Amino acid sequence: MNIDNETFQEILWEDHEDFKAITDTKIEDQSRWSVYKSCVYKQKSTGKFFEAYWGEGATEMQDGQDEYWSFTEVEPKEVTTIVYSQIKDGQKFEGSM
Repeated sequence: MNIDNETFQEILWEDHEDFKAITDTKIEDQSRWSVYKSCVYKQKSTGKFFEAYWGEGATEMQDGQDEYWSFTEVEPKEVTTIVYSQIKDGQKFEGSM
């Protein structure tokens, strides 16, 4: 398999018949001039997963500029997450600054 610029754009725009986005697009980082995003795609013909990572211009003045992209094979991994919930009748401190 070879992924060139045109194929990568087709995958991002979901115009490629062999790839389907399986996660929402996530903003990974941003700078003054660029916003870096990622999304995971499943290749229908092989069942493999790939993470797309790319940059976009942050304003209309940067539209069309060359940006870095990558398309890397990944695998699903179950992760346990700890969240913190408020305790009923627990301590609470408030103020204003």
